[in-house]
Amino acid sequence: MALKKGKTQELPQTTSSDDLQDNQSGSLRGFRETLKDVLEDITTLEVNTIVVSNISTDKFDARKFYEDILNSITYKIEDVLQDRYIELSQKAEALRKKGAAISSEEHSSYNSEVSDYEKLKSKFDKYKQDTLAISQARFEQEQKYYKDVQQQFSKLDFSKNINQTSNRLDPDAATTRFLRKLWEAEQTIIHNDRIYAQTRFQLDGDLSNRFIGDLFGFDNSKLTSEKAQLILKIHNQAVENAESQWSKLINTVVDLVTKLIPYRK
Repeated sequence: MALKKGKTQELPQTTSSDDLQDNQSGSLRGFRETLKDVLEDITTLEVNTIVVSNISTDKFDARKFYEDILNSITYKIEDVLQDRYIELSQKAEALRKKGAAISSEEHSSYNSEVSDYEKLKSKFDKYKQDTLAISQARFEQEQKYYKDVQQQFSKLDFSKNINQTSNRLDPDAATTRFLRKLWEAEQTIIHNDRIYAQTRFQLDGDLSNRFIGDLFGFDNSKLTSEKAQLILKIHNQAVENAESQWSKLINTVVDLVTKLIPYRK
Protein backbone atom coordinates (compact mmCIF):
# COMPACT_ATOMS: atom_id res chain seq x y z
CA MET A 1 0.00 0.00 0.00
CA ALA A 2 1.38 3.38 -0.98
CA LEU A 3 1.78 6.03 1.64
CA LYS A 4 -0.18 9.21 1.07
CA LYS A 5 1.60 12.50 1.40
CA GLY A 6 0.16 14.81 3.94
CA LYS A 7 0.86 16.54 7.23
CA THR A 8 3.26 14.67 9.41
CA GLN A 9 1.75 13.80 12.75
CA GLU A 10 4.07 13.75 15.73
CA LEU A 11 3.97 10.62 17.78
CA PRO A 12 3.00 11.14 21.43
CA GLN A 13 6.01 11.43 23.71
CA THR A 14 6.45 8.89 26.44
CA THR A 15 8.26 9.27 29.70
CA SER A 16 10.68 6.55 30.67
CA SER A 17 11.13 5.28 34.19
CA ASP A 18 14.63 6.80 34.15
CA ASP A 19 13.16 10.23 33.35
CA LEU A 20 10.69 9.89 36.18
CA GLN A 21 13.46 8.91 38.56
CA ASP A 22 15.55 11.87 37.42
CA ASN A 23 12.63 14.25 37.99
CA GLN A 24 11.96 12.76 41.40
CA SER A 25 15.64 12.95 42.31
CA GLY A 26 15.72 16.59 41.23
CA SER A 27 12.67 17.37 43.33
CA LEU A 28 14.18 15.63 46.34
CA ARG A 29 17.44 17.49 45.90
CA GLY A 30 15.56 20.78 45.76
CA PHE A 31 13.57 19.86 48.85
CA ARG A 32 16.74 18.86 50.70
CA GLU A 33 18.30 22.23 49.83
CA THR A 34 15.24 23.96 51.24
CA LEU A 35 15.53 21.92 54.43
CA LYS A 36 19.20 22.85 54.63
CA ASP A 37 18.27 26.54 54.51
CA VAL A 38 15.67 26.03 57.22
CA LEU A 39 18.12 24.15 59.45
CA GLU A 40 20.67 26.94 59.12
CA ASP A 41 18.05 29.49 60.11
CA ILE A 42 16.61 27.71 63.16
CA THR A 43 19.82 27.10 65.08
CA THR A 44 19.08 30.26 67.06
CA LEU A 45 15.85 31.55 68.57
CA GLU A 46 15.70 35.22 69.50
CA VAL A 47 12.79 36.84 71.32
CA ASN A 48 12.66 40.64 71.62
CA THR A 49 10.11 42.64 73.58
CA ILE A 50 9.88 46.12 72.08
CA VAL A 51 7.76 49.06 73.20
CA VAL A 52 6.76 51.22 70.21
CA SER A 53 5.01 54.56 69.91
CA ASN A 54 3.03 53.30 66.91
CA ILE A 55 2.76 50.16 64.81
CA SER A 56 4.20 50.70 61.35
CA THR A 57 2.27 49.60 58.28
CA ASP A 58 5.48 49.28 56.25
CA LYS A 59 5.85 45.90 54.59
CA PHE A 60 9.10 44.14 53.75
CA ASP A 61 10.02 43.92 50.07
CA ALA A 62 13.37 42.16 49.63
CA ARG A 63 14.11 43.55 46.17
CA LYS A 64 13.15 47.16 47.01
CA PHE A 65 15.03 47.08 50.31
CA TYR A 66 18.15 45.72 48.60
CA GLU A 67 18.09 48.55 46.07
CA ASP A 68 17.37 51.19 48.72
CA ILE A 69 20.11 50.01 51.08
CA LEU A 70 22.66 49.85 48.26
CA ASN A 71 21.85 53.47 47.46
CA SER A 72 22.05 54.48 51.13
CA ILE A 73 25.49 53.04 51.82
CA THR A 74 26.94 54.92 48.83
CA TYR A 75 26.55 58.29 50.57
CA LYS A 76 25.30 57.95 54.16
CA ILE A 77 28.54 56.80 55.83
CA GLU A 78 30.62 59.77 56.97
CA ASP A 79 33.86 57.81 57.44
CA VAL A 80 33.68 56.44 53.89
CA LEU A 81 33.28 59.93 52.43
CA GLN A 82 36.17 61.21 54.55
CA ASP A 83 38.37 58.38 53.29
CA ARG A 84 37.33 59.21 49.74
CA TYR A 85 38.23 62.88 50.29
CA ILE A 86 41.71 61.92 51.51
CA GLU A 87 42.14 59.57 48.55
CA LEU A 88 41.23 62.32 46.07
CA SER A 89 43.50 64.81 47.83
CA GLN A 90 46.41 62.40 47.51
CA LYS A 91 45.60 61.83 43.85
CA ALA A 92 45.49 65.60 43.25
CA GLU A 93 48.91 65.99 44.84
CA ALA A 94 50.32 63.21 42.67
CA LEU A 95 48.91 64.86 39.54
CA ARG A 96 50.37 68.24 40.52
CA LYS A 97 53.79 66.65 40.82
CA LYS A 98 53.47 65.29 37.30
CA GLY A 99 52.85 68.82 36.04
CA ALA A 100 52.71 69.10 32.28
CA ALA A 101 53.15 65.34 31.95
CA ILE A 102 49.50 64.81 32.92
CA SER A 103 47.53 63.27 30.08
CA SER A 104 44.10 64.55 29.09
CA GLU A 105 42.64 61.17 30.09
CA GLU A 106 44.08 61.45 33.62
CA HIS A 107 42.82 65.00 33.96
CA SER A 108 39.33 64.08 32.75
CA SER A 109 39.18 60.98 34.95
CA TYR A 110 40.17 62.94 38.06
CA ASN A 111 37.62 65.69 37.41
CA SER A 112 34.92 63.05 36.95
CA GLU A 113 35.84 61.43 40.29
CA VAL A 114 35.75 64.82 42.04
CA SER A 115 32.34 65.56 40.51
CA ASP A 116 30.97 62.21 41.71
CA TYR A 117 32.36 62.83 45.20
CA GLU A 118 30.83 66.31 45.41
CA LYS A 119 27.41 64.94 44.47
CA LEU A 120 27.63 62.27 47.19
CA LYS A 121 28.92 64.81 49.72
CA SER A 122 26.02 67.12 48.96
CA LYS A 123 23.52 64.30 49.51
CA PHE A 124 25.28 63.32 52.74
CA ASP A 125 25.25 66.89 54.09
CA LYS A 126 21.48 67.12 53.61
CA TYR A 127 20.96 63.66 55.12
CA LYS A 128 23.10 64.58 58.14
CA GLN A 129 21.32 67.89 58.66
CA ASP A 130 17.89 66.23 58.53
CA THR A 131 18.93 63.40 60.85
CA LEU A 132 20.61 65.67 63.41
CA ALA A 133 17.39 67.70 63.48
CA ILE A 134 15.84 64.58 65.02
CA SER A 135 18.69 63.86 67.44
CA GLN A 136 22.44 63.28 67.68
CA ALA A 137 21.72 59.78 68.99
CA ARG A 138 19.67 58.97 65.89
CA PHE A 139 22.52 60.05 63.61
CA GLU A 140 25.05 57.94 65.54
CA GLN A 141 22.71 54.92 65.47
CA GLU A 142 22.28 55.19 61.72
CA GLN A 143 26.02 55.59 61.14
CA LYS A 144 26.70 52.39 63.07
CA TYR A 145 23.91 50.57 61.23
CA TYR A 146 25.07 51.56 57.74
CA LYS A 147 28.69 50.68 58.57
CA ASP A 148 27.57 47.23 59.72
CA VAL A 149 25.50 46.76 56.56
CA GLN A 150 28.40 47.79 54.34
CA GLN A 151 30.72 45.31 56.07
CA GLN A 152 28.21 42.49 55.72
CA PHE A 153 27.54 43.30 52.07
CA SER A 154 31.27 43.28 51.31
CA LYS A 155 31.47 39.65 52.47
CA LEU A 156 28.57 38.44 50.33
CA ASP A 157 28.17 37.72 46.63
CA PHE A 158 24.75 38.75 45.34
CA SER A 159 25.65 38.14 41.68
CA LYS A 160 24.04 34.68 41.68
CA ASN A 161 20.74 36.33 42.67
CA ILE A 162 20.79 39.02 39.96
CA ASN A 163 18.39 38.39 37.08
CA GLN A 164 20.43 38.72 33.89
CA THR A 165 17.44 40.04 31.93
CA SER A 166 16.09 42.68 34.31
CA ASN A 167 19.41 43.22 36.14
CA ARG A 168 17.45 43.23 39.39
CA LEU A 169 17.65 41.02 42.45
CA ASP A 170 15.74 37.73 42.50
CA PRO A 171 16.47 36.69 46.09
CA ASP A 172 16.48 33.07 47.18
CA ALA A 173 15.24 32.01 50.62
CA ALA A 174 18.57 32.57 52.39
CA THR A 175 19.06 36.03 50.84
CA THR A 176 15.51 37.04 51.72
CA ARG A 177 16.03 36.07 55.36
CA PHE A 178 19.32 37.98 55.49
CA LEU A 179 17.74 41.12 54.03
CA ARG A 180 14.70 40.84 56.30
CA LYS A 181 16.91 40.93 59.40
CA LEU A 182 18.64 44.06 58.14
CA TRP A 183 15.28 45.64 57.32
CA GLU A 184 13.93 44.88 60.80
CA ALA A 185 17.02 46.50 62.35
CA GLU A 186 16.51 49.57 60.16
CA GLN A 187 12.84 49.80 61.15
CA THR A 188 13.81 49.75 64.82
CA ILE A 189 16.05 52.79 64.28
CA ILE A 190 13.64 54.68 62.03
CA HIS A 191 10.71 54.33 64.40
CA ASN A 192 12.87 54.82 67.51
CA ASP A 193 11.72 51.48 68.89
CA ARG A 194 13.29 50.38 72.14
CA ILE A 195 14.10 46.78 72.99
CA TYR A 196 13.41 46.29 76.70
CA ALA A 197 14.14 42.57 76.91
CA GLN A 198 15.93 40.05 74.71
CA THR A 199 16.33 36.28 75.06
CA ARG A 200 18.48 34.14 72.77
CA PHE A 201 18.47 30.34 72.64
CA GLN A 202 21.20 28.42 70.81
CA LEU A 203 20.60 24.90 69.55
CA ASP A 204 23.65 23.74 71.53
CA GLY A 205 21.89 24.75 74.75
CA ASP A 206 23.39 28.21 75.27
CA LEU A 207 20.92 30.73 76.70
CA SER A 208 21.35 34.47 77.21
CA ASN A 209 19.02 37.14 78.58
CA ARG A 210 19.45 40.88 78.21
CA PHE A 211 17.31 43.50 79.93
CA ILE A 212 17.44 47.27 79.69
CA GLY A 213 18.34 49.04 82.93
CA ASP A 214 15.02 50.91 83.02
CA LEU A 215 13.29 47.70 84.07
CA PHE A 216 15.27 47.72 87.30
CA GLY A 217 15.20 51.42 88.07
CA PHE A 218 18.62 52.21 86.56
CA ASP A 219 19.55 55.32 84.56
CA ASN A 220 16.81 57.47 86.11
CA SER A 221 14.14 55.19 84.73
CA LYS A 222 10.74 56.71 84.05
CA LEU A 223 9.08 53.30 84.19
CA THR A 224 6.92 52.61 87.19
CA SER A 225 7.39 49.31 89.00
CA GLU A 226 4.03 48.11 87.67
CA LYS A 227 4.97 48.84 84.05
CA ALA A 228 8.35 47.15 84.45
CA GLN A 229 6.71 44.04 85.89
CA LEU A 230 4.17 44.01 83.05
CA ILE A 231 6.91 44.17 80.41
CA LEU A 232 8.81 41.33 82.09
CA LYS A 233 5.64 39.24 82.31
CA ILE A 234 4.82 39.79 78.63
CA HIS A 235 8.39 38.90 77.68
CA ASN A 236 8.39 35.70 79.71
CA GLN A 237 5.12 34.60 78.11
CA ALA A 238 6.50 35.37 74.65
CA VAL A 239 9.63 33.32 75.39
CA GLU A 240 7.56 30.33 76.53
CA ASN A 241 5.37 30.47 73.41
CA ALA A 242 8.34 30.92 71.08
CA GLU A 243 10.29 28.08 72.68
CA SER A 244 7.31 25.76 72.27
CA GLN A 245 6.90 26.68 68.58
CA TRP A 246 10.65 26.41 68.02
CA SER A 247 10.75 22.90 69.49
CA LYS A 248 7.84 21.80 67.29
CA LEU A 249 9.55 23.21 64.20
CA ILE A 250 12.82 21.42 64.98
CA ASN A 251 11.00 18.13 65.57
CA THR A 252 9.15 18.51 62.27
CA VAL A 253 12.36 19.17 60.34
CA VAL A 254 14.18 16.27 62.02
CA ASP A 255 11.26 13.98 61.19
CA LEU A 256 11.35 15.06 57.53
CA VAL A 257 15.10 14.52 57.33
CA THR A 258 14.73 11.05 58.84
CA LYS A 259 12.09 10.12 56.27
CA LEU A 260 14.28 11.39 53.43
CA ILE A 261 17.33 9.32 54.42
CA PRO A 262 16.22 6.21 52.44
CA TYR A 263 16.00 8.35 49.28
CA ARG A 264 19.40 9.99 49.54
CA LYS A 265 21.65 9.78 46.49
